[in-house]
Amino acid sequence: MRIFDSIRINYNIAVLALMKQAKLGAASVVAQWIPLHLIERMAGVVCLLATRCSNEHRHAFAQRVETVQAILARPDVDAPRIRMTGILEKLLDIKVYFADSVYSEWGSIDRIAIQLQKRIAEMQARYPDQPIVLSPFHYASQYVNMLVCEQLRIRLGIDSLSVVTAVEDDVYGADVERIPHIKRLRSYLDGRQASLGVVREMKRRGFVILFADVPPSTLSTTPMETVTVELFGKQGRIHNGVFRLGGKMRALLLPYYIKLSEGQFQLTMFDAIELEQKQAPQRLAVNIAQAFIDNHAQWLPSNHPSFYYFSSSK
Repeated sequence: MRIFDSIRINYNIAVLALMKQAKLGAASVVAQWIPLHLIERMAGVVCLLATRCSNEHRHAFAQRVETVQAILARPDVDAPRIRMTGILEKLLDIKVYFADSVYSEWGSIDRIAIQLQKRIAEMQARYPDQPIVLSPFHYASQYVNMLVCEQLRIRLGIDSLSVVTAVEDDVYGADVERIPHIKRLRSYLDGRQASLGVVREMKRRGFVILFADVPPSTLSTTPMETVTVELFGKQGRIHNGVFRLGGKMRALLLPYYIKLSEGQFQLTMFDAIELEQKQAPQRLAVNIAQAFIDNHAQWLPSNHPSFYYFSSSK
């Protein structure tokens, strides 16, 4: 009996390994042969097929639309594009991991890095010796955002940048191979250790990456230290960590978001926020709301229906 159990276990392991290789092979084909300007169209096709074939996917897609409608308090949203948000993210992630590093359609990412570099130079001229927290918002793809930060790192001439993240390692491939100079401070494993890492990086390099728009409800495995703000005309809560840590060091927050449109990534930056100022949380909330109004169809956490409105413990 034990022999048959062992054979069955080994068979299952072999099947899972073959399935993983098949997925990686398919991902490689997508990355190499589907041009960036067709990615959104492909995401729409995949979303349509998944909707017709799976009740689970159909429900998940509908939930994304309902979340956005509830936040904006109106029914007239771009429902087809909202439904495919998660699929588009995965396709873009695949592009990041499996396309050649000199992929010809990454030009808009380079242009965004140049724009960020210019704004940072202006901030450093106006606020010398104050650390900067780069704050991309959750749009399009987190890995595309990391690719932008890698290009920015090169232009800034520093050996690495650290990012606070709740995303696990190696979701699509070997992170250390694709973005080797982006170091992770894992908030989902040890929030306190991540906080110490943020302070260390601001002191040592003067830069750190933190997605300050993250809904605290998505960080349910870590302590949710929040601050009250007004969002979309009603009381909401955002994570307080960046204000608590950055305020003590007189750090500046640079909020921005990336949008994919017709195969090109576009950057929208907001004014820098002095984190020690009392009104800093509300200023960030205004930026979060504006970004959402402008680009809600590519907002990644739309699968988290509680959004910023919940009863936190702090």
